[in-house]
Amino acid sequence: MLIFWQNYISLIILCPILIRAVSNQIRNLKPEHLCQEEGNFCIKPKEIFLLYDVNPVEGFNLRRDVYIRIANLVKKINNERIEFRFKLVLPPWHNLYHWKSKQVQQSMLDWKNFFDINSLNEYIPVIELSDIINETNGTLILDQIYFLENDFENFNNEPFDKFLLQDNCDQTIYFKEREFIRGNFWGYGHKIRAKKCQKIKFRGTNFYLGDNLIKILRQQNLKFLMIDKAEAVIHQDYGQSEYWKCRKSMKFSHILVDKGLDLVKSLNTDEKKKIGGNYLAVHLRRGDFLKHRPSVSIEQICKQIKMVLDQVNLERVFIATDGTESEIRDVKNLLMNFDVIKYNPTEKDLQDYKDGGISIIDQIVCSYAEFFIGTRESTFSLRIQEEREILGFDSSTTFNCFCNDQKICETNKWLLKI
Repeated sequence: MLIFWQNYISLIILCPILIRAVSNQIRNLKPEHLCQEEGNFCIKPKEIFLLYDVNPVEGFNLRRDVYIRIANLVKKINNERIEFRFKLVLPPWHNLYHWKSKQVQQSMLDWKNFFDINSLNEYIPVIELSDIINETNGTLILDQIYFLENDFENFNNEPFDKFLLQDNCDQTIYFKEREFIRGNFWGYGHKIRAKKCQKIKFRGTNFYLGDNLIKILRQQNLKFLMIDKAEAVIHQDYGQSEYWKCRKSMKFSHILVDKGLDLVKSLNTDEKKKIGGNYLAVHLRRGDFLKHRPSVSIEQICKQIKMVLDQVNLERVFIATDGTESEIRDVKNLLMNFDVIKYNPTEKDLQDYKDGGISIIDQIVCSYAEFFIGTRESTFSLRIQEEREILGFDSSTTFNCFCNDQKICETNKWLLKI
């Protein structure tokens, strides 16, 4: 009798452990492995295609950050839920505000123009919107659009998280035509329509949004789901392990990497250098960016560049900037004793790489420099700093910016965590 009770107690203790272990194994399986044959114990998750979009005025580099927020959400759901399997539909790059080369076709661009899709798929399942449209015979009908609205009403008098579903999408970019919701949809408005659109008064993180989506999916039969104004969603774990795992998967397309590294090679004069080149790289964010932030004069910037060049014993500086021709001339005149280089794309380069690719090439060259100075609060500079962290450069050569001081300043350090 004693042996019976010992075995019974052991079973009670081990049973939850075994269930958790099996559940974790199931979560790590791909959808095609979850259901090998029909039967009572067959677990076949429902595939959900998640689309998202961002405010049209937002730039290329902030959009890359929004991708990480949504990708982290998808990763968490796929890891923790066995009843659903999310696939993220990549929103095309469509005539972004900062893309000024009007002679170049820059609408409805797939992600493969700029990023390695195989690498993205190593973190979460992704698919180009153009591919999903082809798979649905040229017409995509979304089951639901959720249009997020930042809500700061009663911000100090209620919990931070807020998810308040509204009746419709009145006074948004979407409109009703017969029984469907229509919109531009990245230039695919003639091929995409939606059954329903609702606003959400939203305040919260990507994981909080994910939890609410799961609640909705348990109540409604949805397959194609879209989140608009996704920039309203904030990171749950910014700069932590999952952030960096996703960020590392965002490798640039091979054609852009090859072009960028060719430029790095042309700038480098030290054959013994194991990585990068013996030059200083700087990012000067000018233009509309200066309207809302304290600016540093070109004269002060050049003084700080000279100081760094002397400190690190370099004679060559690569400049990535959206500054005017006049500002670039001023920089070259003030640094006339140094070798100042800027990548000036040919017309063929512009046609081949687009404005987005040109900016990535600039970022690649800055990422491989011996020392980098950026612009405070610029997401362009931040993406370079992240690349340098991934490449393994010392943080002291990376997290620097121009400032209204005698010398450069340090920026916040978001160090690699994997």
